[in-house]
Amino acid sequence: MFSQQTSASSSQLNGFDRLKEISEENQVIIVNNNGGIGAVVTTYENTNGEWKQALPKMSAVVGKNGISIKQKEGDGITPAGVYTLGTAFGWGEKPNGVKLPHRSTTSNDYWIDDPTSSDYNKWVTYSGNPNTRWNSFEKLKQPLYKYAVVINYNTSPIVKGKGSAIFLHVWRSSTSPTAGCVALAEVNVKKLLTWIDPAKKPIMVIGKTSEINTLLGDHAEETAKKFVADAQIKSNKLRGNYDASSIADVKISSQFSSDYSAAKTAILNAQEKINSIQNKQQLQQGLDAAKIYQMRAAHFIDAVKVGQNEVTPSKEKVEDFVQHDSFTPELAESYHELSAKIRKDELLIGKIYGSETREIMAEALVKEAKIIRETVIYEVSIFELLNDINEIISQNNQAAAIEEFKKLDRLKNRAIEIKEAGNKLYPGKYPNLPGMKTFLERYEAETRSKLN
Repeated sequence: MFSQQTSASSSQLNGFDRLKEISEENQVIIVNNNGGIGAVVTTYENTNGEWKQALPKMSAVVGKNGISIKQKEGDGITPAGVYTLGTAFGWGEKPNGVKLPHRSTTSNDYWIDDPTSSDYNKWVTYSGNPNTRWNSFEKLKQPLYKYAVVINYNTSPIVKGKGSAIFLHVWRSSTSPTAGCVALAEVNVKKLLTWIDPAKKPIMVIGKTSEINTLLGDHAEETAKKFVADAQIKSNKLRGNYDASSIADVKISSQFSSDYSAAKTAILNAQEKINSIQNKQQLQQGLDAAKIYQMRAAHFIDAVKVGQNEVTPSKEKVEDFVQHDSFTPELAESYHELSAKIRKDELLIGKIYGSETREIMAEALVKEAKIIRETVIYEVSIFELLNDINEIISQNNQAAAIEEFKKLDRLKNRAIEIKEAGNKLYPGKYPNLPGMKTFLERYEAETRSKLN
C-alpha cells in the first residue's frame, strides 16, 4: 500500500520529487528539455500541503542555443535557474481572470537591451526616436508579445551585458526558436496568464530535465537560508534584554515584547523551511544557535509575567489579611495559593540565564511575597493543626489528640523564635498580629475543651 501511494505521488510530480521541498511558494512552472529548442511546460500547485500538476502539459520553444547558464547578451540561450515573475503585458485584450499586474503596450513602449545604457534590461516608455537614445532595444508592441509575462532574469541586481528581455510569450511556431525567451502557443500563454496567481508566489524553474530536481532543492535551501538568517538577526536583538543588573531591569518593555514576538515567529518559520529540505544539518545548527537567545528571553518573560500577574496578586490577598490583622479560613486558602505561585515563579527563575540575573529576579519577583507568606506561616500552620486535632477528637482518639497538642505547643514556641529572627533580618517585616493570635487562642481553647 505504501509503495503504491509513493508511486502515485511521484507520478503526479513527473519525477520532480524535490518539489516537496518547496514550502514558500505554492505555484511552480517547470520548463525543461533534454537539449535543443523544444521544451515542456508543466504547472504545479500546492494545495493543503500537497503538490499536484495543475494544467495539462504544454509544448514550448526556447532559445536557439537551448537551455543553459546564460553568459551574455545575444547568446541565444534561455537561462537555466529559478525565477519569479513580473508584469503581464501585451497589446491583446487582457484575458478574463488575469491576476498579475497587467500593462497594455503601445508603440511608445520599449525594452532596452543596450548594455551601454543606464536603461539596460528595463521597460521604458518613450515618445521620441528610440534610435537616437539607444543602440539596441525591443519594441513591446509586436505580434510575439500579444500576450506575455516578464521573467525576472537579471533584474536584482541588473548586470549589464548578462542578458535582458527574458519573457514568456507567444511563439512564431513550434519549430521556431526564441532569442532566449520561453514561448508557447497563444492559447497556452493565455491559460498560463489566467492560472498564475501572485498571491501564491509563483516561480518558474528552467533547466535540463536532469537538472530540475537540483534546481528545486537548491532553491528550497536558499529560501531556508534566508529564513534562518532572518531568525538569527531577530533573535540577536533579544540579547541584553534578558540580563538584569538591578531591580529596575526586571521589566518587559514594549520593544522587547515586540522583538520577542518577531524572533519567535521568525524561528518557527525558519524551522518549517528547514523541515522541508534534504540538506538541513548546517542550517539547523544555525537556527539552534538563534533559538538559544529566544529561549533565554522566553524564560525571562515568563518569570516576569508570573511574578507580576500571579505572585503579586496572591501576595496582596495575604497582605490584606496581615494589614487588617484578621484571620479567617480564607487566609489559609490564600496562603497555599501564594505558596504555589511562589514555587511556580522560582522554577521559572531557576531557568533564567546568568546567576546574577537570577538573584535579582528572585529579589524583584518573589522576595516580598515570601516575607508576607512567612509572616503568617505559623498562624496558618497552627490553624490547620487545630483542624486536624478536632478531626482526631471527633474520632474519639484522645491519646492521639494529646500528642498533637504537644506538637502545637512546640509550633507556637517556634513561631515566636522565627518572627524574632525575621525582624532582625528584615526589620518591621514580621509584625505581631494580636488579632490573629486572639482568634487562634480562642480556637485552641474551644478545641481543648472537647477533651475529656
